[in-house]
Amino acid sequence: MLSIQIPEILGIDVQNILIAISSSIAIFFSMIFFISPGFLFYKICKFQIPLQRVSLISLCASYLNCLLWLFYGLRLQMKSIIFCNFLGSAITVFFVFAYFYLKYDKKLAQKLISFFGIIVVSAILIFLLFKVLKSI
Repeated sequence: MLSIQIPEILGIDVQNILIAISSSIAIFFSMIFFISPGFLFYKICKFQIPLQRVSLISLCASYLNCLLWLFYGLRLQMKSIIFCNFLGSAITVFFVFAYFYLKYDKKLAQKLISFFGIIVVSAILIFLLFKVLKSI
């Protein structure tokens, strides 16, 4: 693997500063990407626009993207990737729930949201259990 070493300038570790700056910029733009469906949902709620312009596939793809990057960050123990994609997956799940609530019958949507909520809580508890067992 090619590794470029940047020398210290006046005792300042420039390489770590550049990594921190680029990581912050990447997190900022990722959060903009994750929040972007919110503007569309705001217009749908405010102007009563039909939900035909929103695809559930794109929301699910965004969620899966966040999960894959989250597992990658967990594997490498990179806190910036973990933080960004944990928030992104939570935001995307919220938009998927909003899609179900606006698209389908309200009672069916509440059942679906409850079902997925139970799955998410169960997954978090299993994940925490494995983390605790791994640390023992």
